[in-house]
Amino acid sequence: MTSSEICSICSYYFHWLLFLLSIQELVEELGIYLLAFDRAGYGESDPNPRRDVKSEALDIEELADQLELGQKFYVLGTSMGGYSVWGCLQYIPHRQHRLQPHWF
Repeated sequence: MTSSEICSICSYYFHWLLFLLSIQELVEELGIYLLAFDRAGYGESDPNPRRDVKSEALDIEELADQLELGQKFYVLGTSMGGYSVWGCLQYIPHRQHRLQPHWF
């Protein structure tokens, strides 16, 4: 298996940390590259009152391009990150290997 890229969207760092700790060994074994960022207005991210589902999906696409994740990547959403995954499914499905909403 080759390494894969996963872009993870979560609204609270704590949820992401719990998830990452639970799969750390698997991530290392499979050579998975994980990327996490805060949605607008959460954590260290600036609020953007004009943000909507589509603009967030397009931001994720731009981030993937800037980081050279490839033409297709996986998206995993925890907590309110499921909202972002849904946006990716609607607006950039051609860039997704698979979409997996996940709630704790």
